[in-house]
Amino acid sequence: MEVRVLLKLKGEETITELANELGLSIYRTSILVAFLKRKGLVKIEKEGSIK
Repeated sequence: MEVRVLLKLKGEETITELANELGLSIYRTSILVAFLKRKGLVKIEKEGSIK
């Protein structure tokens, strides 16, 4: 699942945009993104978008 998230990232996206692209809930997507952040694979900005 983490690989799917990384492949969908094309720059800055909100959790909602990413969730819609992946067909996942916002909650599940947030958990996945937080997991990727802990691994140092994504950066989360304060206003909610990810890089």
